[in-house]
Amino acid sequence: MEVLDLAHDYYGARVAMSSSDQMIRVYNEQGCKTAEWKAHLGSIWRVVWAHPEFGSVIGSCSFDRKVCIWEELADAEEVGTQPKGGWRLQAELQEARDTVHDLKFAPKHLGLRLASASADKFVRVYEAADIMDLSSWELTQQFEPDGAKHAPQCVAWCPSAASPMT
Repeated sequence: MEVLDLAHDYYGARVAMSSSDQMIRVYNEQGCKTAEWKAHLGSIWRVVWAHPEFGSVIGSCSFDRKVCIWEELADAEEVGTQPKGGWRLQAELQEARDTVHDLKFAPKHLGLRLASASADKFVRVYEAADIMDLSSWELTQQFEPDGAKHAPQCVAWCPSAASPMT
C-alpha cells in the first residue's frame, strides 16, 4: 500500500487517507483508525473534507475515472449495519473520460460545490442539488483551461467571500 493523499477535517480532529490499495482510512486525533473501506476500483489520488456546515462529508477521486461523495452516518443503528465504519457512498460522479487527478470542495459561502481536474483535460464543477440529500449532484460547469497543452493536475477555489465568482 502506498499512501497517496492525506486530508485533515476542518477542526484538525480527524485525518482521511487515500492510497493505492483503493482504500480510504479515517483516523482520530489519537491516531486510532475509526473507519476503513474500499472506495474505488483504482488508486485514489485525492481525498478531501467538505466544510462541517454540510455534515461529515468526504470527496475522493481515482484512477477509475470517478469522483465519489461519502457521508458519515450519525444514527447509531445505521452505523452498526455499515461495513465501512459508518460511511456511506452517496454519489458517484462519472463524467470524466480518464483518471481524475484532483478535487476540492468550495468555500462554504459558495454552497456545497466540488471542482475536479481530470486527465481528459477538463475541469468540472458540481453542485449538490439539495444539501440534505447528497445523492444528487448537478454538473454546473465543464471546461478545458485556455491554452492548456496538458491535462490540469490540480484545482483551487478562491477562499475570499469578497471576491465575486465569475
